[in-house]
Amino acid sequence: MLSMRRMAMSRGVVFVISGPSGVGKGTLLNALIDRNKDKIGYSVSATTRDKRDGEIEGVHYFFKTNEEFDELIKIGDVLEYDTYSGNRYGTLKSVLMDAINIGKSIALDITVPGAMALKESLKNDVVTVFIMPPSVEVLRQRLTDRNREGLDEIEERIRFAVQSELSKYYDYDYVVINNDLEKAVDDLENILNAEFLRVNRNPDLLDKV
Repeated sequence: MLSMRRMAMSRGVVFVISGPSGVGKGTLLNALIDRNKDKIGYSVSATTRDKRDGEIEGVHYFFKTNEEFDELIKIGDVLEYDTYSGNRYGTLKSVLMDAINIGKSIALDITVPGAMALKESLKNDVVTVFIMPPSVEVLRQRLTDRNREGLDEIEERIRFAVQSELSKYYDYDYVVINNDLEKAVDDLENILNAEFLRVNRNPDLLDKV
């Protein structure tokens, strides 16, 4: 039944998750995609950094010069981007639209401003999910346990989460509390499957019955 339903679906979904650092976004998204490899895959971003050994154009990234990236921004193809270590990483509208127009779904883990930019641009083609920690103390403990930052940086991340991120969940379509990993992945999978059944993603269903 599921394969028949997916065959009948004509549009994919841009599946966006956001949340504070340490909430478990990457782990959740990896688990969701592992469970649903026939339904959804990762987005391929554009970047201005140099290609590393073993990286493949269009598989790991779309590698651009700064001038090429600027031109993509100018023509409106860059929906959102961030800068890390002097290099820009951005989401291309053309890549997302090419995928969903042939029924492929794309997953992204991006910042709150990035998610809102995609929501504004892609409208009904995007679904946004905010990943919420069960408490600020649990978030602090997770940041401490991963042993990547010093105490000052951890507290700065906590301040940023409280002041600039957690209250933004009201702007999202769904919220998932990551208290139990399996339960949270189940919740994400349920959201994904429900989005596949939206009428606007199945406009030609009668032609295929």
